Amino acid sequence: MANSSAKKFFSTSLLFLTVILLSCDAQKTTDPVPETPRPDSLSKETVNAITRFLRDHPAMNQQTVFLINMRLPANQYRFFVYDLAKQQITARGLVAQGINTRPDTRGRLRFSNEPGSNCSSLGKYRIGQKYKGKFGTAYKLHGLDKTNSNAYARAIVLHKYDDMPNNPADGDVYYSLGCPMVSPKFFTHLTGIIDAADKPIILQIVY
Repeated sequence: MANSSAKKFFSTSLLFLTVILLSCDAQKTTDPVPETPRPDSLSKETVNAITRFLRDHPAMNQQTVFLINMRLPANQYRFFVYDLAKQQITARGLVAQGINTRPDTRGRLRFSNEPGSNCSSLGKYRIGQKYKGKFGTAYKLHGLDKTNSNAYARAIVLHKYDDMPNNPADGDVYYSLGCPMVSPKFFTHLTGIIDAADKPIILQIVY
């Protein structure tokens, strides 16, 4: 009788312990996994460099700058509206790259300032006149560096594309012929900023 009671007690205790362990395992698997912190969208060097440039060019807008970080994938936010006074990103969107701006054998993107290259060009652009083009309202871009000096001649402009997604997506997004091309919704937001600015806004593409 004593042995039977001991066996019964042992079996009950083992069952109870098993339930606790299984409950702990279940708790571990259902806990949310912390998101991996994203790397800085814009480096301090990029922000500091454009701040110095604008300080030396008072005819340009000193409040807002548009920055495109080409080190980020095309299907993720990489077009940033940056408030220099608040030192923070106030809006972000997707932006297409030139169809020939593809990784080389070393995995680096190819950029070009050459007419007909269909590549994106790095550097600073002054956002110029608004006009009606093939894709509706667009803004002419004036390249301010050696790396993008042919932008106006190449008809590189800031414009929208109806099928360009507004939010991060899986897989590839659309390519352009070298223009920074964004979604209609994000373009509407940019238009409001550009048209309200008292001085020309600088758009810079970095890598």
